[in-house]
Amino acid sequence: MLIRWIRLWPLHALGAALGVVMLIEKDALSPGVWVPSLMLMMLFLPSRMPEAGHGLFEINPPGWSLFYEMAVNLLYALTHRWITHRVLVAVLLTSGAGLAAIALYHGSLDLGYTWSGRSLAGGALRAVFGIFLGIGLHRLYLARRHLVETGPTPGPWLLCAVVVALLLLPNLARLGSAVDLFAVFVVFPVCVYLGAQASVEASSARLFSMLGLLSYPIYVLHVPLGEWLQGTMAAPLAPYAPLAGVVFAAALVMLAWVLDRRFDQPLRRWLTRLTATRRTPSRNA
Repeated sequence: MLIRWIRLWPLHALGAALGVVMLIEKDALSPGVWVPSLMLMMLFLPSRMPEAGHGLFEINPPGWSLFYEMAVNLLYALTHRWITHRVLVAVLLTSGAGLAAIALYHGSLDLGYTWSGRSLAGGALRAVFGIFLGIGLHRLYLARRHLVETGPTPGPWLLCAVVVALLLLPNLARLGSAVDLFAVFVVFPVCVYLGAQASVEASSARLFSMLGLLSYPIYVLHVPLGEWLQGTMAAPLAPYAPLAGVVFAAALVMLAWVLDRRFDQPLRRWLTRLTATRRTPSRNA
């Protein structure tokens, strides 16, 4: 839990700070409203801000998925000693059935970020199924690792192309929950499992490593930075789509790289040293 907290917290806190700056600039909420929410957000906890909306994290909306991730990580930390293969299969069958039911009822898996009961249930099921499925795939990979070296595996670029093709399906929303469930139950697990076995050339490995590093800062900062850009521009950006989005994405990638090198990694190293010192028992203990 501590390792995961250190990995996520610096950029999560930065995103929260940027979100507060946007609220102050808009003069949307009083400090009596956003200060308690900010304090809870620093602990990865949601808060109610009806004045701003019905989201779990109105200060910086992407925080909703981090909340569920930390909660399920805590659940796993407390129960991992009892999670045998049979228990894991039971958890996956139960959460998967619940996920399918709520997706069919809601019409999609676009759930988890608001305070409604259906959304909270959907977010919890998404996190439980996704994280425990990752645990199951990891166990399967370890059990079959001796077969991986001799068996053919698809290239990583092919797996990326499959995911991109799925996400670029036209009129995706009109297809309802079928595409969401097909992606969650079939496409993504298969791509993750095969990707763990894929052979990657040195040049591609550097690129994939960089994309992995940049994915989190891009995710956690794109909303407050996008709102800031919309507020500073004299004209709406929508008429300039998709060019405006491409330029924003390119600038966000460069900013994410700088933040990773100059802010996130140094702060995480400092937090790691600090917590390691505090956790080291004295020789006289």
